[in-house]
This record gives sequence, structure tokens and C-alpha cells, in this order.
Amino acid sequence: MHKSSKIIGFALFLVTVHLTAQNQLVFHMDFETMAATDNKIGYIMEAEGVHGKSVSLDGLTSYMELPSKTVKFPDNNFTIEAWLALQEYPWNWTGAFDNLENNKGVFFGVGAYGELGLFLGNGKSVVKAVADSITRLPHLKWNHIVATFEAKKGITLYVNGQKAGFTVYEGDILFNKNNSVWIGRGKTDTSPRDTERENSIKNKSKMIFDGLLDELKIYDKAFSQSEILDTYKRVKLANEQPLEWRRMPKGPEEMPNRFAAYHTRLNYDEKWERLWRVADDPDILVTFKDSPVRMIFWRGINYGPTWITENGIFTSNQSLEYFLEESGCNEHMSDKQCRYSHVRILEKNDARVVIHWRYALVSVLYDFPDYDKTTNWGDWADEYITIYPDQVAVRKQILHSHRFKQAFNDQTVALEGTYQFNESFVFSQPGESAYQNIDSVGVTMANLKGDIRSFKLHPLPEDEDKWEEENWVKEATIKKINSKSKNKSFNIFEKGSIAEPWVDQAFYTWNHWPVAQLPSDGRFTFVDDRPAHTALSNGSPIWKTEGIKHTAVSLYGMGQQSMEALIDLSKSWNESCTVKVSSEQVEFVKYDKYQRAHIFVNHADDIQDFSIRFNANSQQPFANGAFIIKNVGSSNFSISSDNPEVRIHKAIENKMSGDNLVVFVNHMSKKPFSIKISTNN
Repeated sequence: MHKSSKIIGFALFLVTVHLTAQNQLVFHMDFETMAATDNKIGYIMEAEGVHGKSVSLDGLTSYMELPSKTVKFPDNNFTIEAWLALQEYPWNWTGAFDNLENNKGVFFGVGAYGELGLFLGNGKSVVKAVADSITRLPHLKWNHIVATFEAKKGITLYVNGQKAGFTVYEGDILFNKNNSVWIGRGKTDTSPRDTERENSIKNKSKMIFDGLLDELKIYDKAFSQSEILDTYKRVKLANEQPLEWRRMPKGPEEMPNRFAAYHTRLNYDEKWERLWRVADDPDILVTFKDSPVRMIFWRGINYGPTWITENGIFTSNQSLEYFLEESGCNEHMSDKQCRYSHVRILEKNDARVVIHWRYALVSVLYDFPDYDKTTNWGDWADEYITIYPDQVAVRKQILHSHRFKQAFNDQTVALEGTYQFNESFVFSQPGESAYQNIDSVGVTMANLKGDIRSFKLHPLPEDEDKWEEENWVKEATIKKINSKSKNKSFNIFEKGSIAEPWVDQAFYTWNHWPVAQLPSDGRFTFVDDRPAHTALSNGSPIWKTEGIKHTAVSLYGMGQQSMEALIDLSKSWNESCTVKVSSEQVEFVKYDKYQRAHIFVNHADDIQDFSIRFNANSQQPFANGAFIIKNVGSSNFSISSDNPEVRIHKAIENKMSGDNLVVFVNHMSKKPFSIKISTNN
């Protein structure tokens, strides 16, 4: 959006009607004069125009409705023109000028691929003239669009002075002189073009321009090509490109160099932000010491945990999802307004950050499919994301569902189908294609045995057999997403889970999510002008069930580790090393995968100095990790190691049941080492 834009109040834009034969101008909107009236709908703004001011429409709410009496329609031949600067192509046909209804009237606008069109109604049917396929309006720049109708000949379209199409039509036009005119919106609500699923095709939405509109005129003459070219050349633009691509937010460029979590507001675009009914701190930003990597929980991604690389590539994981043909994808993506999805910081200190993400598995219409008619509850989820200073998070997923096990016939692995736990995405910013952010080798998979295989986005013929399931990595529980960055995101699952690649010759990108507000759960991307996501891999973890609560866990991180290092990380988490504590007062309880931590409990009122020995080895390495000592009282502690390479992060957790000492040990070892805990009382 242009930087000089400002909000307009309820306004009537200048509509001048010229009836003289001298200039043949019968309708003109120049958007200069404003007065209080009801013709403005939604959030309309003003910006620098071709001449003076233009109107800035948001693609979401804003358009104008003119009563028919304010519009002088030509009797037969005519020319209609306007200047447009498009931020995004519309989801489907959208009118700069539209009063076409019931096969009567005129539509002049742009389609989903940036193609110009003029549709004319004759009372019985509609004739549609569409620009040649090679003629598409450039984004962000001013475009002069023109259409002429000449009786007994047809319709001619022009873009920036050049002929863009001709359609023969020798019939009549039945102008809809008693119908209002919509400016910036199509009168036909519809679903986005290239919508994937039938449930979303049924959902009809307003089609509104996103960009700038200026100098909308109608003449009662069909101008020639030379006259139109001359009109175009006579306009001297002060700014040929008044718009810039939007960017999904990653937070301020300059941040304190520390491991920390912040409640904040991550702003996207002024027009989009104006819709949100939220306060100043709805989002969360996590930063890491001595690292450009960040993690965000943002409304535009419906709070799904999202890593951001050093060069600004966004990668994320899906929520829990329940799929039905009737309602489509029931998941966090469908909660466009975050009515149910929200996040909060439960814990933040030098040792770790814990985020609680709660959401409902709803459709894009906010329905709960197959809800429990006894309790009136549908499927809900709680996720606890425990983030450590080494950029590795533990993702504990809890699904509350009355029907979950029946969907999988009481299996213990969430096979692809009705329910889904994990799906890896790479996002594209507006103006970027997926190929700018994803390496040609899209995904690398591995198992605990050390088998590793990479999979290309578009395999060569000699590699196609790798896509046969029998050639995949057997028992793969590790996947790395190969973004075009030094730091790459990865997932590690428990033994017995299933991870599989999705990149293949049917390599798809969708832009119904993130950011988009239309009720759609599947829209293929063929134009790179909106935020979009590309799904590269699926993960099906094992789970544990207690009543209606079903729990799965995985590691979700970002870094520069090799696959061999990720295998060691998986071993350290899946097959943690044994420990030995030197004190009889402190008891080892268990290794907790949900916290990536060895758990101890103190039984003494006055804790004494002691040490913990981690018996790391090649099969049970220590690849960073935490330990927690419960019930430590009010003691102050110092932590040291017999290995000078060990880095320590510690904190005291204040719980209702007592204070806990949380220590994160940043160290990779396949040999035993010790940590000493000393009291400073």
C-alpha cells in the first residue's frame, strides 16, 4: 500500500455527468471530492492517483455502490476506461464497474489471472469478452484498461494503449438502467478460481479489488485504437509503481541478543490489520542468543509454531486435523479469525520457553463436524511447545476427541487419512514463488539405523522409482525441510511413528492460507501475489490414549545440523542415556520426552552439593538436553561441569507444589560427563 494513504470517512466521490456531444463523456469518477454519504462500504482509503487522488480498496470489505440515477448510460456504442494498480489479482472476476444482473447490464473488470474482461447482458444471455491469454495486468503498477463496444461489430479490449483482445458480437445490449452500480466489487459472489474441494466451492464470497482505482470514465462513443493509445500516452505518471509487495512479519530487525519470548503485535498490512479485533499483544515472538533464527506464533498463520530462517524464509507445521468430505479440512487453518486459536506464554527464563497453544478443529464455516451430541463438544486440542536455547522445541499435542480411536480402528499410529498430526510447510511471501525458497532436493528423510535419503521436488525419470513407497526410508522418523537457507527446519518423531515425503511431480502450492480471510480450505496457487504455503512432508506419530485424551509428541527445531547430527539428536531423545546421581537426597525419577528432560526429585529440606553423571555413549548420546530437580526449596545454585565445553542455562520454576530447578545443558557427547550442583546458601 502506498505510504501516503490515509483513511477516508464515509465519502461520496465526484461523479460528473456530461451530456454534451462535444466530448461524449457521460460518466466520470475521479475520486477527488468527498462528502458525507452512504455510497462508501467497508474500509476505503485514499492514495496518490493518476491525477490527484485515487481510491484504495482492501480486497476484503471496501467498494462503492452508486444509485442508478447518478449514472448516465450510453444509448449504444460506448467506451469504458479506468486506471488500476493491483496489489493482488482478485480471487475471481471482480468489477471496476458492475451493474450486470439477471442477464442485463455491464461488467468491466479483471479476473483471477489478471485478465481484462467486458461482459454485456442482452436480457437473455451474457456475452463475455476476455483479453488474450498473454495479456495480464502487471502487479503494483498503474495500468490503463479500456473496453469499447461498437454495434454490429463487437468488443475490443486494450491494456496500456495496446489491443489485448477482440470478440465479435453483433447483438444488442440491454443496459440495466434501474440497477445500482458497484465500483471495485463484482455483483456475483463466488468462490475463488482454482478452488480445490467441493465444500469450499459451495462457499460464496465477495469479490473485491485489492489495490488502487482512479479515473473511471464512460463515453457514448467507441474510440479507435489510435485515440486510446493517444489517451494513454498523454498521461504522465508521477509514480508508475505506487505499490510494494507485502511481507509477512518477523518482528523488529533489531532485537536484544538473548534467548527470550515476547508478547507483541506482529503487523502485516494496514488494511488487513484493521479487521482484527485484538489488543496490542496478540502474537508471540521468540528470539535466540547469537542466532538470527526466530520463532513466531502469529494470527496470520493462526498461531501455528513457525520458524524463520536467517534469510527470512518461514517454515511451519500443521495443527491436528480432522478431514471429512462434507466439511473439508477441520484444523487451525480454517479458523481464519482465530476465534478459537490462541497462544500464551506459560514459562520464560534462561533455560526454556513454554508456549501453550489451544485451538478447535473446525471447518471454514466454524462448524464442529461429528460433534458429540451427548456433551455438545467437538474436537479440541492443547499443544505445549517447550523451546530450548539450542533452537529445538518439544511439541506435545493433546487431542480431545470422543471418536478418534474409532477413526483408526484402535491402531496406535496415526496413519494418513481421517486424522493428521503433522504436515511440514514452507511459506512464500507475496511476489515469491515456492522455488525461490525450497531447494530442488525438497526433503531429506532418515531413520535411527542411519539410513538417509533425499527426495527431489521434480524427480528425473531415473529417480521416479524412489517415489514408490517400498523404496522410501523404512521406519523413517526424521525429516528435514530443505529451504534455501543455512538454517533448516526438522521434525523428529518417536520410534514406531511414520514420516513420509510428499514432494513429487504433483508439486502444489496453495494460497487459501496463510493470511487469507475467505472461507476456503483449498485453493491452488498459479500466481505468486499472495502469501502461500507448500506442503512437503507428512508425519504420523504414535500416541497414548487416556479416555478422550490422545497425546503425541515430537521434536521440532531449526538449525544447521547434518542428518547424522539429527540422528544423534533423535537417539538422545528416543533412547536417552542413563544417569547416576551422587546424593541419596536426590532421586532420579524418569526421562520425560514431553520436556526433553531427566526428572529428579529432592527429598531433603536442606539440599546438599551433589553431582549427576550422564552416561552418554554412541548408541545413547547426549545431544543437548535438560534436567529438572523438583522441590529444591529456596536455595541458590551454581552449576558446573567437569567438561569445559559444557554451557549451562539455569532457572528456578515457581510451582504451586514447590520450586523446581530447571537446567539446560548445551553439550554434545558420546562419552560420560558430569554436572555438579552446588548450593550458595
